Formats: sequence, structure tokens, C-alpha cells
Amino acid sequence: MNDKNLNDLTTSFFGLNKPYCDNLAYWLVSSVNNISADAIDVDKFAKAMSFQIGSEEQASDGSEVLLDFQGISTPTFRLSSVVQFSEKWSPFPEAGKILGEPTLLKVNYKFGIPSVAVLWRNPKIQNPLELSEPYGAWLRALIQNALCTEDSLILVGVQGWSFKHRKLTDLSSKVLAGAGFKQVARAPY
Repeated sequence: MNDKNLNDLTTSFFGLNKPYCDNLAYWLVSSVNNISADAIDVDKFAKAMSFQIGSEEQASDGSEVLLDFQGISTPTFRLSSVVQFSEKWSPFPEAGKILGEPTLLKVNYKFGIPSVAVLWRNPKIQNPLELSEPYGAWLRALIQNALCTEDSLILVGVQGWSFKHRKLTDLSSKVLAGAGFKQVARAPY
């Protein structure tokens, strides 16, 4: 683990308190086996997430949205929702409330911008009394969808992308639903 914990990974940590950068992209990736800590490469996951955002937005059929980039591929890793966007909110502290202490937390900085990957092995959903609205309940639903049959869950987050452009086209949403995504919206509103 780094010298950070989930409660450190707030909006201030990601620089989301600045008027010119208040957006965060985050991604839930599940795995059907207990992957090793060495398999969690923050840069690879951040690049794969960026690639995935483009794939989701441009897909014209289901074969174009299958995760396969930077050595992160199916069937080892699975997606149940599209890459998520948040505005002035970080999912990491809430994920800790929902899933408890992670197995691994890695932070990497590229050009001064942090990328984070967090791993939970055999996670169990807990029922925290307080979650922020609307994002906390949304995150819990995303986690529940991702954990139907999986052994590990990875949460990746990178500052950036435009929250104003979070809505997918009707065609993209249809294609993603047809490809097996349980959640095709990028945010709760």
C-alpha cells in the first residue's frame, strides 16, 4: 500500500475543488479470480479506462466495447457498467464505507495528476448508515452489480473528462446494453 488510505482520496486530493477541473472519471472492474497485487498497474488501468471511454462513445456494435487494451482483457476482467463521471465528488471514501478496507491501494502521478487503483479481494458489501446523495447510493448499486459472481473488485479513478458530456448517445446506450452492461449511464443524473 501507499502512504494513502481511502479517506485521503477526497475531492481535494484529486484537485476537484478548482473551478477549471472538478470532474473525475472512475471505473469498476471485477475479476473472476483473485489477481495478484503485481497485476494492478495504475498506469495501465488509467490508459485502459481512457481507451474504454472512447470505445463506449463510438461503439456501433457490441464487439467494439469488449475490454481489451494494455494487457487488461476479458475473461480475466469484467465490466458491468460504463466508465462513470462525477462532478466535485470522489468515490474512494464511499467505496471504503461500502466495502471496508481494501487489499491494495496504489497511487501514481503523471504530469502532476494522480491516478488511483484500489483492489478488494473477496469483498463483502457492508451497509453504511450514511452515503452521500446522489453519488453514494449510485456507487453502491454499481458495486452490487459488479459483485454478482466476482472474486475481486478494482476501482480506478483519474481526474478529467467533461461532466457536461457524460451522456451517451441512444445508439451507444443500446449497443452497451446489448453487450451485457448492466448500467449504461455515466452518472446518477
